[in-house]
Amino acid sequence: MKVKLQHIWQLARISEGIISRGELSPIEEIKSGKFPPKRSYWLSKQLDAVSREIANLEQVRIGLIQQHGQKDETQIKIEPGSESEKAFWDELTPLLEAEIEIPGERFSFEELGAISPNAIGALGFLFTENAIPDSIDTAGTSAT
Repeated sequence: MKVKLQHIWQLARISEGIISRGELSPIEEIKSGKFPPKRSYWLSKQLDAVSREIANLEQVRIGLIQQHGQKDETQIKIEPGSESEKAFWDELTPLLEAEIEIPGERFSFEELGAISPNAIGALGFLFTENAIPDSIDTAGTSAT
């Protein structure tokens, strides 16, 4: 299945917030479920591929922060609304518009049973029932 990197980027940002509250990430929540062997196999392959892409995007994000950010005593950061933030997004946006191949096919909510709304929202691009828009929405998304 083809997936836009923007959806994986959004998953990573949503996961950061969920993990900071001490909850399981959407990927870990799904992985902890009990599924028939065939579904379990494909979910594992899909979620492992998504996890690798999150790590790749994180490396790019860190590189862009180092390139465009301002260093203070403890960290490098990009101020919201700054020219640095604009340059960050100008470089990152074309990458996020790219599509990658994730193994397997999309699955339905019914196949997973009871999962949290956070997991459904964050992993919506993997569900057949969930229509995800193709435009990149950076509003409310911080570079750092």
